[in-house]
Amino acid sequence: MDQPADINGQPANPPFVTLSVQKGAPAEAGWTTIEGCGNSYTYRYDGGTDDHGNIVVHGRGRVVITVKLASDPALQIRDVNFENDPAQQLSNPNNSPRVATIVNKNDATMENAYYAVEVTDTSNDCALTFDPMISNR
Repeated sequence: MDQPADINGQPANPPFVTLSVQKGAPAEAGWTTIEGCGNSYTYRYDGGTDDHGNIVVHGRGRVVITVKLASDPALQIRDVNFENDPAQQLSNPNNSPRVATIVNKNDATMENAYYAVEVTDTSNDCALTFDPMISNR
């Protein structure tokens, strides 16, 4: 489902995403397991325009995307990186241990770019990366 736009072509509601991460087996269906740092971690994205963390924006105009980390306090956001963004539409002006902000200039078409949220497990100083898609249409 695409993000609905207001009369200026900007999203009617700014995209909000929750990244839930936990150590060990998934709590329920819909979680993905990855191996890292000598442990198994399970994660799930909620929100975005498809309720799986992906973002599709129609029209033009700056869009601010908020990504909230829901996890054990030992897991914290370290950084956000971008792939397949040749027009440099995406930036990450600030983070806190629980919230990352992504700014999408949204002044050019961008297909299949990815934002990769880097999360650190502070109990063993190990980094894990999770990467959904952002598109400007």
